[in-house]
Amino acid sequence: MSWFVFLGQKMHKKSINIFDLDGTILKGNSFHSYVIFLFKSFVLSGRFIKAFSLLWLLGLRKARRLDHYQLKQGVINIAAGLSAKKNEKFARRLANQCNQRLSELSASYNDKDECRVLATAAPWNYAQYLKGFLKFDLVIASEYIDDVYIERIRENKADAIEEMLRQYSAEFSTFFTDHHDDIFAARLASRVILVDPNEKTVQKFDDEKINYLLHRFAL
Repeated sequence: MSWFVFLGQKMHKKSINIFDLDGTILKGNSFHSYVIFLFKSFVLSGRFIKAFSLLWLLGLRKARRLDHYQLKQGVINIAAGLSAKKNEKFARRLANQCNQRLSELSASYNDKDECRVLATAAPWNYAQYLKGFLKFDLVIASEYIDDVYIERIRENKADAIEEMLRQYSAEFSTFFTDHHDDIFAARLASRVILVDPNEKTVQKFDDEKINYLLHRFAL
């Protein structure tokens, strides 16, 4: 029985491990890859207006006419025209890239008997399918709520995690992340694993006096 279940079924596990996606279980940035995937998909299907719209957004971002949030929101609006089957195909590719790193982290820190949650700033469009491909019990991802795009980053990610913990009376056992943007969520965890962090991230965690273990993947 998984920790997160529906239709009134009871939960049996109350301790969870939470994993970040980009830079943690995935080497690289999934959103950048998604933009390329979207562009190719639209071009190959003859949907050139959507493909051009993506290029236009990227141009505005490069010219600093859009901030990061506006770019992501614009891309997600364009991506609404992509089929579920295509999003699932992209997620499957990501999962294949994540499997080895996720397996190593899980084996190294004994999460076999604990529930696994993916908490990411990546959009729900493809993050939802990683739940099945990577055997997560739950996925927290960026999404539209009441016509407002909520990016699960910094405080927003921590707030979503806190809400989940309250709802299920769960203990936040271990948090796996690579980036200092996750300091807010890290404060909620009993144990923090910094995965291949850069010097700035290590310094910020030290400045905040957050205890952590370092995990370095072999090159």
